[in-house]
Amino acid sequence: MRYISYIFITFISFNVVATYAAEDIEIGTVKIVTGDYPPYYSASLPDGGPVAMKIMLACKETNLKCEIEFLPWNRVYYTLEAGEVDMAFSFAKTEERLVKYVYSQEAISYFSDSIFFLKSKFPNGIHISEYKDLIGLKMLGDDPSWYAEGFKKVGVNTIWMLTGANKWKMLLLGRGDALLADTYQGLYELRQQEQASDAYTGRIGFTERSYTGESYLPDYLIFSKPHFDKRRQLIRDTIDQALEKLDTATIVMKALDEEYSGDTHQVQ
Repeated sequence: MRYISYIFITFISFNVVATYAAEDIEIGTVKIVTGDYPPYYSASLPDGGPVAMKIMLACKETNLKCEIEFLPWNRVYYTLEAGEVDMAFSFAKTEERLVKYVYSQEAISYFSDSIFFLKSKFPNGIHISEYKDLIGLKMLGDDPSWYAEGFKKVGVNTIWMLTGANKWKMLLLGRGDALLADTYQGLYELRQQEQASDAYTGRIGFTERSYTGESYLPDYLIFSKPHFDKRRQLIRDTIDQALEKLDTATIVMKALDEEYSGDTHQVQ
């Protein structure tokens, strides 16, 4: 998580208040904080981005009144650890954090990775589950990246580029067969390319890769362990039940105006 040097605060709320019967605990307003991490969540994104949308939908499902406040990351940690807010998002599990925080049981964000390709070259798409399935293709890749070690280990033929290089233009020019990217990040970057030029429109498709444990680790809601009282335990358990029922893929596609939800999106 990077530090945000400016203060940009936004509130998102549903005007529903719930009182829960369990031990007559009144929940009241659930206060949630996070930082800026586009394209997944940010004060500058519509409805706060897909992760914020998912949390607010979970709150709505359970009749909780919730507010999300976007703060610089140092303030996120401070307000959470001071007990001034109920929870924060989104955080992967680490040994260090497990000492200080209590996690939600359900992940709030897991965005699978996808293979992006030229539809003219691969009209039936590219379907893989393991990195070794890419052997025989010429891939475009970022180094460093989460998949770089895996690619090198199994010998995937890859043109390595510095992070931030225009791999989409390279793909469009046929310099490589395909590229691997986090699904939402890839679609977000592709959308930005299309805003600059209509050359990308309809020419690049993607196929979501079957999960094999090599993708990003999921992120969760966290609660301050010293302030994890019965009320906050009830909040966590209630939101967990709602998160389990929500379809992340649907929320992601809604966040992108469902522009890519046609024939090019083939989920194995």
